[in-house]
Amino acid sequence: MKYIPADPLRGRLYDGYIDVVDHDGYNHLGYFSPLNSSTPQYITGGDWEVTDGISGFDRNSNTVYFLSTMKSPVERHLYSISLFGKDLTPLTDVTEDGYYGVSFSPQSQYYVLSYNGPQIPYQKVKSTTDLTFELVLEQNEMLAELLSRVDLPQRRFGTVDVNGTSLNYLEIVPPNFDDSGRTRYPVLFQCYGGPGSQMTEKKYSVDWHSWLASEPRLEYVIVVVDGRGTGLMGRQFRAGVRGHLGIQEAYDQAATAAYSSH
Repeated sequence: MKYIPADPLRGRLYDGYIDVVDHDGYNHLGYFSPLNSSTPQYITGGDWEVTDGISGFDRNSNTVYFLSTMKSPVERHLYSISLFGKDLTPLTDVTEDGYYGVSFSPQSQYYVLSYNGPQIPYQKVKSTTDLTFELVLEQNEMLAELLSRVDLPQRRFGTVDVNGTSLNYLEIVPPNFDDSGRTRYPVLFQCYGGPGSQMTEKKYSVDWHSWLASEPRLEYVIVVVDGRGTGLMGRQFRAGVRGHLGIQEAYDQAATAAYSSH
């Protein structure tokens, strides 16, 4: 929730606030003004979700900043939009895969942009008023140089249809994975699936599962599936397990395993 003070010269007649609200089954930003209003003016809308609420607000320009799944539920990109729901603009390159985090200054004149994947992460300071300004905080050159000498597994994203519902999945496969089907690989499913969670994220990661896939004596294929009940795919997808936790989630994992065995 973000308090928005009145400023009649900028079209804000009363004090108000921005909050995350359910809009047609998805989490979006709503502007409540005056403060006791029970009906919001929707700032965002669509079959995607705003994540982490409002990231920043510029009082002078009435600009709202937020992260969302607009491009893909497994990515996070930064956008700006008018308080009154106009001029939606991506501030990160949505033509490329990306998973971003952001932290704004108190007046939203500057922000730290954290690129978290799928490639090696970096951090920059950028300006909302001077688009040419950029201060690099970290590029991780040493890590990039080190990893250039290592065989890393491939991370492959996709969707699988289970009874008419599309589920996001991630496969971590060995560096020299044989796609022909002639080679058989052991498969491990990494399961969680708790309510509102998400594990199929295009974030950079070198972890235990990366080692299991890369170790020549093992060469496991790791599969991660976000079944029904997990987050960021809308209310219907998220709330479908209400009242019978543990049933639908297990079914989606088993159905994906059966699909991947064909």
